[in-house]
Amino acid sequence: MADFLELPDKPYLNCTEAGLAVLDADQVKRDISSPPLFVLKVGPGNLLEQRPLKASGQDGEVVVVQCEGGATLRLDFDDDVATKSGPDGDFRYKGGISDGNDGLGFMPA
Repeated sequence: MADFLELPDKPYLNCTEAGLAVLDADQVKRDISSPPLFVLKVGPGNLLEQRPLKASGQDGEVVVVQCEGGATLRLDFDDDVATKSGPDGDFRYKGGISDGNDGLGFMPA
């Protein structure tokens, strides 16, 4: 299992074709070339199986991300849990958010 990932106080979420980069907005303001704190990559069985389109909401430690194909990811950084809802139903990632690039896949919620 990877190290537990923490969401910064002011996250900046950058959705790209390759994945979702999480940066600290305060660091980016000071240095535009700041590297991401972590990146969730698109890949088979990964937390991001399809391209993230936009971060559509945040409530404390919970971030909601809209993805191609109509899937909505709910990333709960406080509990290190990721769930996905979409046309095929509701699912939970088999690992934590910190395992999001490990290709563990989803199970029915």
